[in-house]
Amino acid sequence: AVAPDSQPEVIQAQVIDIIQRYLESKETIFGKQILTAQYDPQSAMDQIETFFTGAALIQTKESVKGLQKSQSYYTYGELEIGVPKEFTANETLAIVKLCIDQDITLYENNKRSDEDIDGTGLWQFTLSQVEGTWKINNRREVGNCSP
Repeated sequence: AVAPDSQPEVIQAQVIDIIQRYLESKETIFGKQILTAQYDPQSAMDQIETFFTGAALIQTKESVKGLQKSQSYYTYGELEIGVPKEFTANETLAIVKLCIDQDITLYENNKRSDEDIDGTGLWQFTLSQVEGTWKINNRREVGNCSP
């Protein structure tokens, strides 16, 4: 494994990059294709493992299985990621809080759900170094975004 760069600004850039790539990939992870015959579970799991480790990996895999079982999926609209509100890191662990704003719609049995999903919130991501690569091991909404 390559020794990770321990410069805080380099770590922050790497961490924000993986979070942004995950958020931009949500449509392919949780979208309509998970219900189609063309869905490749191994390819999907490989993609999920690109972004996640630990509890977040298990949670994401279970979320996909739950959506498939209930014949549900999400669609995602425009994504805005704010500047980090807080950031702490060392060589193996990073924690960042970000405001995330994204339109999210749930579909159940190919019909738009009446459930209103608020895609705006302050999220805390905890990432760990796994073989020289940052991966999300926990993510949770921790509050509202204030202007």
